Amino acid sequence: MHGVVAAVELREITPESLHAVLDLAVAPEQRQYVATNARSIAEAHFEPRAWFRAVYADEVPVGFVMAFRDPRMSSGSGAS
Repeated sequence: MHGVVAAVELREITPESLHAVLDLAVAPEQRQYVATNARSIAEAHFEPRAWFRAVYADEVPVGFVMAFRDPRMSSGSGAS
């Protein structure tokens, strides 16, 4: 895919975008390393530190990212 340029954005998952995000899947050889998007989204709703977004290339959902915020880190404090 050399030469392909797309605007990449992280977007909140909405009721309108949920099914498209749930339909995304990793390659079979990667399944052992990550949970499904459905499981991750469900778990995130019960984990206050969870932060998750859909990854869009132009207007197409192409991925999912989830991380955990560390409440001990204040905004703007930087890494120590």
